[in-house]
Amino acid sequence: MGQRVLTERNVIDLRDPDVVAFDRVRKPLVWVALSVLVINFVVLAGLQAWSDAFTFDEPVYAASGSTALRERDLRINYQHPPLPKVIAAIPAELLADVEIPLETGAWDRAEEWTLATEMYAANQSDVQRITFLYRIVPILLAAVLGLAIYALGRELFGWLAGLTSATLWLTLPVAVGFGHLNGLDIPAALTVVVTCWLLARYLRKPSGLALAPVTVSVGMALLSRAGVGVVVACAAVGVIVAWEFPRHTWRAVARGLSFAVGGWAIVWIGYLVLDPSGLDISMMGEGTQQLVASDSPSVAARLALIVPWPDGYEAGIRYLAYLHGFGDSPGYLFGRSFQGAPLWFWPASFALKITTVAAVTIIAGLVAMARMKWERVRRPVVILAPVTCGLAIMMATATRAYGIRYLIPILVIALVVAGAAVTMVKLRTGIIALAVIGIV
Repeated sequence: MGQRVLTERNVIDLRDPDVVAFDRVRKPLVWVALSVLVINFVVLAGLQAWSDAFTFDEPVYAASGSTALRERDLRINYQHPPLPKVIAAIPAELLADVEIPLETGAWDRAEEWTLATEMYAANQSDVQRITFLYRIVPILLAAVLGLAIYALGRELFGWLAGLTSATLWLTLPVAVGFGHLNGLDIPAALTVVVTCWLLARYLRKPSGLALAPVTVSVGMALLSRAGVGVVVACAAVGVIVAWEFPRHTWRAVARGLSFAVGGWAIVWIGYLVLDPSGLDISMMGEGTQQLVASDSPSVAARLALIVPWPDGYEAGIRYLAYLHGFGDSPGYLFGRSFQGAPLWFWPASFALKITTVAAVTIIAGLVAMARMKWERVRRPVVILAPVTCGLAIMMATATRAYGIRYLIPILVIALVVAGAAVTMVKLRTGIIALAVIGIV
C-alpha cells in the first residue's frame, strides 16, 4: 500500500499532515487515557473495598491464603486452586498481625468455614482494615485486566479498538463491583485474556520461544480456577496444533504436546512449593473422604482426571464436579423463580448486568467482525472462538443458577470484540465515540 493504510471502511493516508501530527502524540495520549482510567478504577474500587463488609466467601479465601503462606499447607478450601488466594494474602501478611487460631481443632479437621469464622472473630477489633488488605491485590489485578484487554484488542483490531475495550471494562459497574472483592473470578479472567494475547502474538510469528510465555500463562490459569484453566488449556492446545497443521505436522504435534506438558508441570510446581506434603484426606470427615475417592459424576471431570494431578488439585476437581452436578438449585431472575439453570438464564443474566452502552458496542463489534474479510478476522476468530465456546458450554451444562461472576471470562472476551466496532468508522469518529463511552 505504500504510504496508505487500508482498513475495513476507510483509507488512512499516512502523508496527511493531520494524521502525521496525531501519530506523533498518539502513544502518549493512549497511555494518559489508560492511566486516568486505571486511577479512576482503583480509587472507586478502593473506596468500595474499604466501606463494604466482607462477602460470604472472602473469610475462607483469606484463611486459605494466609495458612498456605504460613504453614505451606493447602487443606483449607482445597477445592479451588491456590494462586489467587495466596497472592491476595500477601499485603495482610506483610502489613497486619492477623491472628489465625490453629489450635481449636478446625485446622486439624480442615473445616474451612469454622476456621474462617474463628479467624475473623479473633481479629474482630480490626476486621475492616484486614478485609481491606486482603482486597488490595484483587483491585490491582482488576485494573491490570483492563490493560490486558487493551493489549489484546490492540493486537487483534488496532490501538483504538483496544482502548475502546479497556474503557468499557474500566468504567463498567460490574467490574468495580467484583474487582474490589477477594475472589477467584477476576484472576481467572485475567489469565484468559493474557493467554489469548500471548497466543495472538504467537500465531502472528510462531516460534518455540514465543510459545514459552503462553505455556506459563496457561499454567497460571490452571492454578487460578480449575474449570476455566482446563478450558483455556484445551482451547490453546487446539489452536496451536490447528495453526501449524498440516503444513508442519510433526512440529504441530511436538509443540502441542510440549505446551500441554508445560502447563501441567507448572501446576505440579505450584503445589509442591505451597504444599510439599500433599493433601491428607484422612483428616477430613468420612463423607468428604468418600467423595474425593469416588468416580466423578461429570464426563468433563473424568476426562480432566485422566491426567495425574497433585492430590489437592485432583480432590478439588472431584469435589466441584460433585457439587455442580448435585441436583438443581433455586434461582430467581426477572421476577420469576425457578429450579436449576434454564438455557435462557445465562444470556439473560449477562444482558441484565452490563450497561446499555456496553451491550450496544458488543453487538456493533460482532457486526464489524462479520463484515471483515476472512484474512482480517481469521486470527481473532481462531483465538477467541474456541475459549469462548468452551466457557459457554461449561456454563450451559451447569445445573445451578450461579451468578454473573462466573461469566466474567466471557464478558471480557465480549468487550475485546466490542472494540472492533471502531473499525467501521473513520478515525476521528472513532475517537469521538470512545470519548462518549468513557463519559457515559
